[in-house]
Amino acid sequence: MSRKRKRARNHDQNPAKRQKAAEISHPVLRCYYAKTITLRTYILCQLPDAAREARKRIRCLDESDKYKDIAQWIDSVIIGCGTTSSISHEAIKAQELALFTQQRTESTLATSSAIPSQDFPEIVNRVIWLLFGRETNRYWPSHLLCQGYRRAGGPVTANQPIPGLVHSNPSHRVETMKGKFWCDLCRILGPAGERIMEELLLNCGIFVPVECGRGSYYQLNPSLRATSL
Repeated sequence: MSRKRKRARNHDQNPAKRQKAAEISHPVLRCYYAKTITLRTYILCQLPDAAREARKRIRCLDESDKYKDIAQWIDSVIIGCGTTSSISHEAIKAQELALFTQQRTESTLATSSAIPSQDFPEIVNRVIWLLFGRETNRYWPSHLLCQGYRRAGGPVTANQPIPGLVHSNPSHRVETMKGKFWCDLCRILGPAGERIMEELLLNCGIFVPVECGRGSYYQLNPSLRATSL
């Protein structure tokens, strides 16, 4: 009996090569970013080799899924990549994250002794804290997520979600980033989502479509030096 030839398996050796980004052409965004892609494509390119379940979940999201709203959303949000001023995730020092966790835990000791994993609002808070901590030349960083925040004058208190910072004015961008869609997406990604979302907030431009105008987008981040559409 002749043996059946086994079909070679695709082991997802290189997600970036396998998921060739179908770039989105935008007359303004192309002036500021080397590459513009959908949020779904960005996530698939950033997922590590070991995160096969997360990649499968993201790929299988469609309009017939229970997350149909997210499926439509991740295909409409544009991510701008390749800006000249990026902060690498590798450059986020362990002591910085440990200090944030320590200060955050101490300020919420009455209600919780630890920060939940994959809690996207906490990821947003941590990114804002990092941006303020690294801004040495200004009192207020130019990153759009930092709008409405300022440095606190006194010691860290229990009513400060971000250690050392106070929220002086409402921020629609921060409220949007802490909303249901982003939180659900982070839960779908699982453990791999924390690093990807942190990289996204620190290094990329995020543009969400405006319902009232075709081809119009609202910029969530990063820097004020980039143009809002």
